[in-house]
Order: sequence, then C-alpha cells, then structure tokens
Amino acid sequence: MIEASLVILFVVSTLIGLLASYGGFTRFVFIFYLKMVVFHLSILLAAFCALFGTLITYFYNEGCIVAMNSFNFICSFWLDIDFEIRGLEKIEEASGSENKPVVLISNHQSSLDLFTLSKMWPSKTTIMMKNSLKYVPIFNIGAIMVCYIFNFLRTMNKLCLG
Repeated sequence: MIEASLVILFVVSTLIGLLASYGGFTRFVFIFYLKMVVFHLSILLAAFCALFGTLITYFYNEGCIVAMNSFNFICSFWLDIDFEIRGLEKIEEASGSENKPVVLISNHQSSLDLFTLSKMWPSKTTIMMKNSLKYVPIFNIGAIMVCYIFNFLRTMNKLCLG
C-alpha cells in the first residue's frame, strides 16, 4: 500500500507547478502534468484495490503481487509508457525453480520506478523500508499485510555497504 499523504502532496504540488508555469505552458507540458497526476491517482486506486487482495494472499506470503498486478492493470489503460527491463534473468535465477523469496532494492530516482517494479515483480518478493514508516497510520497496516521488512536506517546502510 502506498502512503496516501505523499501522493496527495505530490498531486497538489504538481497542480501548483502547473499553475505557476502558465507563462511557458504548452500542450506537451500539460500532457506531462496530466499523465503524472493520473499516474499518482492510479497508485491510490491500485492501493485501494490491493487492500482486499492482500487479506487473502497474506497467508501465502504473496501480498505484494496483488498490489503490483492491480497497479499494472490500472496503469495499462491510460499511461503510454514504453520501457526495457535489463537483467530480468538474474532475478529469475536468484529466485530459482523453487521460487525462493527475493529482495529488490530500488533507489527511487523517479516515481516511475514503481511502474518498472510492478512489471517484473516475481512471486514472494518483499520490500525493505525504514523503521519509522511503521508508525504512519493506515500505511503501516498495508505494509504489514504485504509483508514489508522494517529495518533501522543505519542497519540498512550496513547491509548496502557489505
């Protein structure tokens, strides 16, 4: 489940940016902002749809796959995004024929990395996030239902550095 307050903040800031840039406003700028607003609204809609699916798949440790598949399904209707995923065979190799759990680490260079992750999401994948997000209302329930791993930031830095 996605933190709704951050998405709403992004939508509002996008609309404010759209109004502020009215002087250099072109058709392409409008289409870009419109697609970004629709993208973030689809994240909210997918999170709402996934809420019910995670109740069922929680016991199979596949809660995230429902969220990602619903996000993929919703976004495929109105977003015209083409991308190429390289190295997907490495994830399939790490998961193995037994479909072992896999942890993906994303650097969040843009908000579109969620779309890329949803396209390649293997079964039984989980997400690591900082421990303080466990106390965000509503988000914490969704994160627990999709089996997120909460970790202290200094421990995550040790994990990343070796």
